[in-house]
Order: sequence, then C-alpha cells, then structure tokens
Amino acid sequence: MARKKVEDEYDDTGVASNPGRLRINPIRWAVHYPLWPSIWTGSLALTIVATWIIDGAFIFLAVPCLALNFLYWRNLRLHFWLGCANPAIVVTLDPMLVAVLSDLSKGEEDYPVIKIIRFPASRVMGQLPQIGSRLVTVATYSNKWDPHLPHWDDFDPRPIDAVTTNIGELDRLMSTFSAESWRAFASCLKQVPRPYRVGLYHLKL
Repeated sequence: MARKKVEDEYDDTGVASNPGRLRINPIRWAVHYPLWPSIWTGSLALTIVATWIIDGAFIFLAVPCLALNFLYWRNLRLHFWLGCANPAIVVTLDPMLVAVLSDLSKGEEDYPVIKIIRFPASRVMGQLPQIGSRLVTVATYSNKWDPHLPHWDDFDPRPIDAVTTNIGELDRLMSTFSAESWRAFASCLKQVPRPYRVGLYHLKL
C-alpha cells in the first residue's frame, strides 16, 4: 500500500498533517465517555462540598482536584484540535465496533495499521449507524516503549461524533479523505481477522 494512500499521518516531527481543528462539546463527550468526566467532576464536587460543610482543610484536596479537571479537559481539547483526522468504518453494531485506518510511520517506511475500537453511539455522521457507515476520528500518537523507533507504537483515535453535532465540521473533515483512500481502506480491512475484536492490527504492505 503506497504511503500516499493513507492521508491521516503525522510527520516525523509529531505534527499532524491533517489536524482536526475541532472545538469540543464537553457534555456530548461525557454522554459518550462518562467514566473519567464522572470521576474528575465528582471528585471536585465532593471536595468542594466537604470544604464548605465539614472542614475548610478539605480545600487542600479541592485544589488538586480542580487542577486535574483542568488538565483532563485541556488535553481533550488539544486532542481534537491538534490530533490527526483518520477515516473510520463501522464494522459491527452489537457491540458497535469501529475500524480506524492509519500509518504509524514517522516519515520513513510505511507502517500501516487498523485499530478496532468501541464506540457507543446512536448516530454516526448524523445518521443511524449501519455496518459500513463511514465516519471521522481524530487521533494522537505515542511511543510508550521506545521513543527512538522509526514509527509510533500506538495511536488513540476518537470519533468526532462524540464531541460535535456540527455537520459542517463533519463534512469538512470527511472531505479530506479521497475516494482512493476509502478503496485502500476496504482492501486493508480484509487483513483484519474475523470476528472483529478490539485491538491494533498491523497490515502487510
């Protein structure tokens, strides 16, 4: 697979070639991914109540909870603003699994992968989800084990439907993927073993 067919990569400096540039809706995110928003918001609320009702000394817990809340939402905003847009396809509905295509290369040799992720959603691109439905994700990339590798070892794609209902933004990012990239995606997806399971799958060139 030619590297040009994967239009959603980072370059060797770690800068996205196709950044999301999305502003997030925190409430919509919390509906789709409630765990961490509930933990951080709940912790902050509890420490504030404890400070007000029980003892002012709890302020020493409220301050770090406030800082953690700030960092969580700041990182999420950066994820969708600076992260790289990737094409994705719904592959199963129960549970709803989404396949995301990317290239983990840092600029040298190709390193194409597909990642299968869960996404609990009632709508995809404003429509009822169906197997084969196309959507857009935005991902950040990481080297967890060896930063000197010529490729990223993982990426974290998140569907933009979880942070916005703006059809204009959905269309803007969808238009960055060519017909050729979707054909390459369909071909690559054949390499992923069935039944589909959550995980990262390295593709053969």
